[in-house]
This record gives sequence, structure tokens and C-alpha cells, in this order.
Amino acid sequence: MSVPPEMYPHAPDKRPLFGDRYWRQGEALTASRPPADPDHVDGDDYKLLADNLPTLCWMANPDGYITWYNRRWHEYCGTTAEEMEGWGWQSVHDPAVLPEVIDKWTASIASGQPFEMVFPLRGADGVFRPFLTRIIPVHDGEGRLRRWIGNNIDISQQASVEQELRRSRQELEEANRALAEREAFLSRVFASSTDCIKVLDLDGNLISMSEGGLKVMEVDDFGDIAGCPWPDFWDGARNEAAKAAIVAARAGETRSFIGQADTLKGTRKWWHVVVSPITGVDGQPDRILTVSRDITELRQSEAERDRFVRLAENSRDFVAMADLDGRAFYINDAGRELVGLGDADILQQSVVDFFPPEEASRIAEEIFPAVDQDGYWSGETQFRHFATGELIPVFYSVFPITDADGEPIGYGTVTRDIREMKRVDEDLHYLNGELAHRLKNVLAVVQSVAQQTLRNASDTQVAGQKLGARLVALGAATDVLTGGSWRSADLHELARRALAPHGEVGESIRIEGPKITVRPQVALALSLAFHELATNAAKYGALSRDGGTVRLHWHVEFDGEEDRFELVWRESGGPPVETPERKGFGSALIERSLSAYFRGQAETDYRRDGLVFTLRSAAPAALSDYGN
Repeated sequence: MSVPPEMYPHAPDKRPLFGDRYWRQGEALTASRPPADPDHVDGDDYKLLADNLPTLCWMANPDGYITWYNRRWHEYCGTTAEEMEGWGWQSVHDPAVLPEVIDKWTASIASGQPFEMVFPLRGADGVFRPFLTRIIPVHDGEGRLRRWIGNNIDISQQASVEQELRRSRQELEEANRALAEREAFLSRVFASSTDCIKVLDLDGNLISMSEGGLKVMEVDDFGDIAGCPWPDFWDGARNEAAKAAIVAARAGETRSFIGQADTLKGTRKWWHVVVSPITGVDGQPDRILTVSRDITELRQSEAERDRFVRLAENSRDFVAMADLDGRAFYINDAGRELVGLGDADILQQSVVDFFPPEEASRIAEEIFPAVDQDGYWSGETQFRHFATGELIPVFYSVFPITDADGEPIGYGTVTRDIREMKRVDEDLHYLNGELAHRLKNVLAVVQSVAQQTLRNASDTQVAGQKLGARLVALGAATDVLTGGSWRSADLHELARRALAPHGEVGESIRIEGPKITVRPQVALALSLAFHELATNAAKYGALSRDGGTVRLHWHVEFDGEEDRFELVWRESGGPPVETPERKGFGSALIERSLSAYFRGQAETDYRRDGLVFTLRSAAPAALSDYGN
């Protein structure tokens, strides 16, 4: 569509801002007649190339009147050349952002300086997507502005990835907290257990022992036995049984046996021992777990057996005994609670009643014959809850009970509820996958910074120095975030750590502002920005000479609608400042990264008496004390 000249930008005195000419389809027109020689894109090949570019491209006259769009623009926007001619592009812009776009574009037209900005454009499907827009001026051989060339690059996928990264990082932090709580709980369980719980390496040497184990084994200092071969604590046939259990654990199998062994102070005791593999992240045995339960009292008189019963009643494991026919005659309180028996008469229950039907045949045909033959059986199986029918995963260990003459009189079991362990294993597997994924994302960020640094550096030594400094700045921010469990970072501490290598904080560098905390992704972006600003100040600005100072300050203010956050870097006392001809990667990193993370505006003002960098944002986008 055509826009009449009276709608073009005007100066305060109502005169056209760019003269009395206007442009239509590449022709400069006046009120009296069109020009004889129109301005146009040279060459059909260039037009074909531009039409097939994946980005949205267009050209405008020196006064900003757009005369041509490539085919990709019209395909994306669903418009015609007539609709978009001149200033018709405003119809596909977000009305909320359009005034800012017009202001910046008008300023570039007036100054002849390149234009760069991220703003949304509406597609033919009605959806607004963010585009990175760059517009450069084209001059003739005499330096006169001949036309503008614009490119709009769709960055919606990048924005989506950044949003997903922030969400995933939050989920990972929550999962890490949950994992830490579970690990702490398991540690307390092991510490409170009266069993002797030991961890061995794959050769059977002692690595660690639980607190309860140190007591029951009468060990004053674990250092006295650390690294010792565990089978050496057994003699005779039980030494061979211990060695066989180690071999089985290395093969991924669980074994148990009963035997006598001395404590470290020479006290002879009976032990029921379970040896099982501890698998690593690859599912293969990585270490070996042994749980030794003192059953000396069970091997003694009826009075001593009563004391064992009291011990069993205090155990959190399922402890039960049955006669040779499989009829239960004892279950401790923890066992009753586990399977939902309550105060029911257990004399009516057989061993097979505690298992789901599909496991009943296994009990009769495999487990009890193994106990009769080998003296024990242990492994994973399932109990059933008598009230709800719920299947309960357990580690079931069953062994024979003998009288004083060694004759079998029944069966005993010490069974452990492993539901929590199963859940922890599943969580660990999931978290390992999540961690691998997040590490890949972090490496991708580091790779991106490295590529950009190397692309803009003059030589490899400079590239190495810049890359190292940027990674150190990123590491400083990570240190601050680690102290806050990756939930937030104190802005004072973040600024102090980032700026301390560049000058005396409190003298040449002054940091002022209220105590606030910023979001994790914002902390990383700020740390890199502080590093870039301080590096430039040390090379070319206020920190490059004695007496020069930098003042970094921030505040939060209420403007009537929402809280606003503003941060200002102001240099003074340095050499005169000149506006650079082009922005390097560091400057682009500061403005684009901070604008994206803060969802606000980052500006660098090259004032003659000192550079001023200003960041403005809605407070909830930057500060962790505000809602999501």
C-alpha cells in the first residue's frame, strides 16, 4: 500500500524530515514529475539470490521508504508488495513494540547509522515470532547514502531453547535437592542399624563400615582394619564360603551364609551374612555390600532366644520364623506392619500366603530346597499386602533354624523392604540421564562462547587470553550461585568477585546499591558483562590511567505499574571516549545477552567524558525475590 507524503516523518516546523521527495517502487518522485532514471536492484541474478535467502530481506530508500522485499518476506507475512510498500511494514508488527521500533528506525535514518534490534513479526498464521533485525546503510563512491539493506532473522527457536534450558535447570535443582534428602535419609538408616554393614572393593577388601557395625564388631578405629581382606575374618569352611560369596557378587549374584567369627577384640559370635553386588551406572558390579547380623543369641538357650526376640521386635526389617511344615509361628511388629497383618492370628498363615500366587511355586520348588541343600537362600522377590493386595518388593533371606544339637526345627527369615531403594535407583537413573543432558547443554554454551571469541580475535594468543578470562568470569558467577544452591546470587558478591581482578574495589571501583539477589541465568550474563566492561575500561577507559574511577550502582523503583530494576556502569577520569566504528563480540555479548536474559533494554553511551552503560528491566525478570 502507498503512504502519502504527509504521513512521512516531519520536523517540528512541519517540513518533511527528509526533503520534498518521496519514493515509490524505487523511483524518486516530486509533485511535478517522476525522475528519468529510476533507482532499482541491479541484475536478475541478484534478485533471484535474494528471493531464495532463508532470511527476510528488503531494501529502502535513504528516507526509509521501503521499495522492495524478497519472496521469503511475503511468504512468511502473507502479504503483497503493494501492501508492504513504503511504511506498510507496520501492519505486521506487534503494536506494543511498534513505537520503539519506529523511534529507533527514525533515529538511524536521521543519523545514517546501522540499526539492530530484536522485535516480533506476525506470520501468515497470525503468530508473532521474535526476529533479530539488522539494517545497514549503502553509500555510493562519494560517500552519499544510496539505500538501506535490511535482514530479519527468525530467532524463535533460540528463544525457545533458552526458555527450556531455564526450565530444565530449575527441574534439575529440584531433583538434586530431592536426591540429597533421600541420600541423607539412607545415611541415617544405615547409621542407626544394629547390623554390621560393610562396603568392599571387588577384591573383597574393606572400604567402609557402618557405625552400628563398628560397635558390634568391637572396632575402636576403622583405620586399623581398612583395606584388609574381609574373608580373612572367617576361618575353616566359612572362609571358603566368604570367598565364594565375593566371587558370586562379582558375577552379579547375592549369597548368604551362617557362621562363627571373632570380633576385633576376640569375642566369638554367630553371624548371618548376606553378600550382594553394588552396581555402578553401567549396571555392572562396582563394589560389594555385606550385611552381617549377630545371631549368637538365637543359637543359645530359650532364655537367650527371648532376648533375641526382643531384638527382632526392635528391628525395622521383617523378621519371622516358621516350622518345618511352613506354618508361621513368629513375626515381629515391623513384619506385621509391612504386610498388613495387624493383630491377626498368624498361626493360620503358611509361608506361601505371604507371596503373590505366581511366586508360590517358586517358594516350594526352588527356595526351600536351596535352603535345605545350601543352608541359606537370599534374593529379591515380592510380598503381598494382606489388606490391599499391594505387591511389595523385598530382599528375602531365609535360613534354617536348628536346635542345640544342630538338628533343623524350622526356618527363619530376615527380609528387608526395598521399595525406597527401588525408587532411589529409578531416581538415580533418571537424574544421571538428566545430568548428562544438562552437561551437554553447558558444553554447548561454552562451545558457542569459544567459537565467537575465536572468530573475532586477531590471533590465537589473544583468543586464548580472552576465552580464558571469559570462562574465569563464568566460573566466578558459578561459585556465587553454588553458595546459593543455584537458586539465586547476591549482586554485591557477584560484582565484587567479577571486578576485583581489575582494580581496587572501594577505591577505583565503587559498588553501590541495595542488597538484592538475581536469578541464576541473569547472574551468569551479568558476570560476563562485568568482565567485558572492566576489561575495556582497563584497556581504553577510566581504569587505564591513575585517578580514573568506575561507579557501578543499581536500584529498584516503582513506576506506578510494576517494579523496575536499573543498573548503571559509569566511568570518569579516563581518556576521552570515542564511539567505535563497529561493535566487537564483547560489546554485542553485553547488550544482546543482557537484553535477552533481563527481557529489558541494555544501552552503551560513549560519552566524551566517560562511557556509561545502562540496563533497565522489569524487576521480576531479573530478581529472584519476585515471582516467576
